[in-house]
Amino acid sequence: WATPCFVFHQYFQARLAVKWREWMTSKFFDRYFHRRRYYEIQAAGNLDNPDQRINDDIRNCTEHAVTTATMVMGAAFDFTLFSTILLSMYPPMFFVLAGVSAVGTRVSLWLGRHLIGLNSTQERHEADFRFALVRLRENAESIAFYQGEQGERELLFQ
Repeated sequence: WATPCFVFHQYFQARLAVKWREWMTSKFFDRYFHRRRYYEIQAAGNLDNPDQRINDDIRNCTEHAVTTATMVMGAAFDFTLFSTILLSMYPPMFFVLAGVSAVGTRVSLWLGRHLIGLNSTQERHEADFRFALVRLRENAESIAFYQGEQGERELLFQ
């Protein structure tokens, strides 16, 4: 029974993420097109790769939120079940393990803070790289005609 339950869980989680993403994308674009905000964002020029951000941020938000919610529910169930078992077997061990868990959680949170900035920087560089590749593809004829390969290469690897 474990395999069908696991497959159903994965299917349900993916389906929920897709449906939520469709809804969120629709709501986002209602606001994005309202009063020509898309034009204002483009004209301001202070936001890198808005198309990539829209796609990736909505996908990441929905997938991570669904995954986190199911993990929290599963962890709460496991915690309740195993705490009850451990408390009935040997109560002092429960408190020792709770302390170890608290220390591990604090260390994880401390390390995780530094990952936020790194992830943001990585996403920006990847988006700029994809944009440069699209630009290269769209302007291939001009680049070849003016022998601009070296300049384009430098732009790709900034």
